[in-house]
Formats: sequence, C-alpha cells, structure tokens
Amino acid sequence: MAWGSRSTVTVVALALLGGCATSSGLDPTGGQPGPTATTFITTTTTIRSIPSSTSTTVVGSDAVRVAALGEFPEAPEDALPEAVANSLQSVLDEAVSNRTIGGGVAAGVILAGSGSWAGASGVDVDGERLTPGSQLIIASIGKTVTAAQVMRLVDEGILDLLDPITDHLPPDAVTAFDANGATIQDLLGMRSGLLDPPGYVGLVDSGLTPIELLERLPAPSHTPGSTISYVNMNYILLGMIIEHETGEPLWNALESDVLNAPGLAGITYPVTDALAADGWMIASDALTLARWGYELYGGFVVSEDSLRAMTDFGDGWYGLGTIDFQADTPAFGVVYDMPAIGHGGLEPPSGTALVVFPELGLVVGVQAPNASLDQVYTIVGALRDMVDT
Repeated sequence: MAWGSRSTVTVVALALLGGCATSSGLDPTGGQPGPTATTFITTTTTIRSIPSSTSTTVVGSDAVRVAALGEFPEAPEDALPEAVANSLQSVLDEAVSNRTIGGGVAAGVILAGSGSWAGASGVDVDGERLTPGSQLIIASIGKTVTAAQVMRLVDEGILDLLDPITDHLPPDAVTAFDANGATIQDLLGMRSGLLDPPGYVGLVDSGLTPIELLERLPAPSHTPGSTISYVNMNYILLGMIIEHETGEPLWNALESDVLNAPGLAGITYPVTDALAADGWMIASDALTLARWGYELYGGFVVSEDSLRAMTDFGDGWYGLGTIDFQADTPAFGVVYDMPAIGHGGLEPPSGTALVVFPELGLVVGVQAPNASLDQVYTIVGALRDMVDT
C-alpha cells in the first residue's frame, strides 16, 4: 500500500505486477475498480528460480564481468556516458510529450560495472515540475524492505522461515485473530490463507492499530502454503514480528539494519510503526529506489541463501517479497523477455516499479505520479532497451 485513502478489490492479470492498498477503489495489486474483495490466483508454472550465476557482457563496459543475481560488483560511482544518458532522458520526454503517461515521470538506472543515471520529465499531481531528486511514493515496493529485514533476522538465527507466526508475535496479537497455522514463509510469500479485514483501507485511515486490525480479520480462506493471495495484512504481521523480535519500532529496526547502507538515505518512512510494513507512505527519489534494488538483489543485504529463497518462485509468480516479471509467468502474461524480478506499487493515481534484470546487471526504478502500472512497466522496458543497445 502507499499513502492516503486506500481500498481493495478483485485481482486481475497485468495488475498483479504491483501491490499495495489504494486510494480510489483499486485492488492492492493494481486491479480495476470494483467492490472490496480478493481473488485468489493459483499458478501452475514449472518450479524455477533466477539463475544463480551467469557470465555476461555488461553493457557499456570494455570487459566481460559477472552480472548475476547476488553477484553484482559494488555500485558504480560514475555516471553513465552522456550519449546513454541522453537516450534514457528521451524515453521519459517522449512518454510525457506523446501522452503515453500522464503528467510526468522520474526514473533511476544503475548498470553494474558502468554507471548510473537519474532523470525526470513533466510534472507531479500538483503541477510542480519533477526533478531527479523528487520524493515520490514507492507504495508496495516497501514490501521488499520488510522482506529483507525478515530474511536478515533469519540469517541471524532469530527467525526460521518455517516458524509459526504465533511464536514471534506479542501475546495480545496472538489472541486477537486466527493465525491459521501460517508460518513466516507463508506471510512472505502471500500464501498464509489470511485475508484483509472488510473495509481495510478505511480502517487503516481511521487510525486503527495493527492489533485492532487483527481483531477484525475474517476467517482464513484456505489452508496455508499453496495458493497465492495478495493480502496486505501478511506484511503488517511481518512488521509486528520485526518489532517484537528487535524491540524497536519498525523504522528504527530498518534504519539501523537493512537500510543502513550507502546510497539509501533517500528512502523515508513518515509512518514509523508496523503499519508501514506493506509500503504505506514510504517515499524515495528514483535513483535511491534503484540503489535499493541494486543492493538487495545484487547481494549486499541478505545472505546468498536468503536471496535465493526470496527469488525462488516455486509454482507461482510471487516469491518472498519479490515478483517474477519474466515473460512465461502465466499470472499476468508477457512482460519481459528475459529474467526480471522486483516489485511494483500502485497508489492511484501514482504507479511505481523496481525491476532488476540480473543477466544485464541492470536495475531500473520508475515512478509516475499519474500512470497505470502497465504504463510504468512499459517505460521500464524502454529504458532497458536503451541501455541494452
């Protein structure tokens, strides 16, 4: 979810690329307007995960480098060459001038072994001109941060993915709802069988606490562990688990741990407790957003085993806080024609995307104050193509 008023509705096709509770009657994963409800998507793809090592020529460099998931070199300090920067900027300018996207767009690109770039074009929802440093919402991309913090606690031996969630929640939370026997892994993978409470968005906006939200959860919909059901309360619960195990408010735990790295100061949490764990109100500039993707999926945030777990999609499109954007994922049809992972977020009218192309060592972050998710992902693809050529 993101900031402002939000609501949930039926999940549909390409909309599944995003994920957050919304402000104008849209699904937390970016569906079309409709009544408050949740559709459960079960996928039957062949079990697979992103390759652990791939040698490939990094675009823009003079040498062959390893550009693989979890094996990126340190983030480059240099800017991408001027010609590449101009080409990337033209993608944004043309998207605005051709009205491919409404209002404006900001983007950040990092290419392993080569350099980085940030640009912007057009205006925000208030008519103010966007700049590369504009702070815009990242919505449910915040789930990747929460997931990374949970995996860090797994790396430290404080949590185990197969632990029942009730082992790591405060007593008043345990007694507030039917946990359905769900594990930490079930929450991370949107497979807990839990549901958001009816009127979830209004309840959050009205100031309810996480415990009060738990008290309003309906009965679980199905046994945990198999069916993917995009439910924001999964991540609220993970935020509560982080707080319980660290003894700190969510933001304090993140700031001193997974977000305590160079280049990430631009990620801000106006809401500091577990209610932000699914992305509510989190903002960033586009290059910092890309840097977070570079650090996490490049191998600098969690252990190799944890990163492998996050990006193992099993029989579905959702890993552990990570979405599979590769073309053969039937949950939302053709998206990209090579391995691509990350997350998206929708807080109408804004859409945002963080996509990592491991084979290229390329990370792209796009934020648009007035755009649908399919428009945002189209721009991601256009930026990738400019770098790849």
